[in-house]
Amino acid sequence: MLFPGVKKLGKKLNFYRCSSVATGYVYNSIVYLYDGSNEKTVDITFPISIENDKENIISLLKDLRIKKFTFGDARISISFSEYIIPYSMKKIEYTIKKITFYISEKYPSEKAKCKICKTNTELQFYETTQDSIAPLCRNCYFQLQSELNIAKNEYDNIPNNYILGILGAFLFSLFGIIFTIICNFFFNGITVISTMIYLTLSQRGYTTFKGKKTPVYAMVITLVSFIMTYIGIFFSHAGLIFYKTKDLKCIIPLIMEQKTLRIINIESVTALIIGCICLCFIIPIILKTSKWHDLKLAKRIA
Repeated sequence: MLFPGVKKLGKKLNFYRCSSVATGYVYNSIVYLYDGSNEKTVDITFPISIENDKENIISLLKDLRIKKFTFGDARISISFSEYIIPYSMKKIEYTIKKITFYISEKYPSEKAKCKICKTNTELQFYETTQDSIAPLCRNCYFQLQSELNIAKNEYDNIPNNYILGILGAFLFSLFGIIFTIICNFFFNGITVISTMIYLTLSQRGYTTFKGKKTPVYAMVITLVSFIMTYIGIFFSHAGLIFYKTKDLKCIIPLIMEQKTLRIINIESVTALIIGCICLCFIIPIILKTSKWHDLKLAKRIA
């Protein structure tokens, strides 16, 4: 996600954007802007190897009091940590321009190159996924689009395997019952976090049994995790009753008592509420990964 500061700077630099990155030319380098957790990240891809320029760039960064950076052969990644107060976008802009100007002055005839072939310099910015943008030449664009079309056809021909996926989700979720029982034995009441465990296990089971990742996948893991949450909490209380009474015959009468059922229902509802909160974050990711993304020209920040 891009926050207002990065959007504003990207617009000023006439950058392109997608959901999580802003990118474009600054002099003869390509700059990528990211918003991370408590930090902003700037990746600069140079038109030429900077192996002989690292000391000079490090000196520039020291003058700017920037300590967190890593080098590649023709790139640098700089992190701007944020805690309470957002990092100054003016300083980030100044840092970008200072470094890219140095490279453009030293290598004025060099141009940014295609991300794939590393040779062509006639580039367009393409949105390759919902979260990334790449500078590509025309030839590499057509080649990548052809590969994506082949992969898409292969994906479309994959069997849905919904039945196997559902079976895998249930089978893997059975291991969650053990976790729920342990929680009830040693951490009475912590069973409310069970839904998160069942969500994780049902996802793993569905994919292990080769269930196809479509919107049905999201529905399956949701239903399975909710069902198994209730079953797991029910069995955890049954196990607790047996542990206390050491009598199998007492389990059903005691667990069917109104007081016990009320505790089970309260824990189950609480667990489902926590599960719904988790799903608010998980489902959009699942739906995004199940949706095929075609190459398209990136849009500039408006």
